Amino acid sequence: MRDPKRIDVVLKEIGEVWKQVPDQRLGQLLTNFVGESINFDKFDSTTQLNEIRHLRTYYIEEDELLENIKKFKKKELKKKEMVIKK
Repeated sequence: MRDPKRIDVVLKEIGEVWKQVPDQRLGQLLTNFVGESINFDKFDSTTQLNEIRHLRTYYIEEDELLENIKKFKKKELKKKEMVIKK
């Protein structure tokens, strides 16, 4: 059985990021998290990429999702820092 404690950890991380980008819908946010581990250069079309994203969303494990959320957070912080410097 999977550890139920993982649920609060994952939801807390999602909530923290979502508050930084409140205009994104939950589905968008999750798709972006999953996309952090996809090599976009491997795909010829947007359709292929979207199919892979949807499959990855279904099969991704929480530990990988948490790593992707951390990557996404770093990118968002860099974007905000660049806006502030302008």
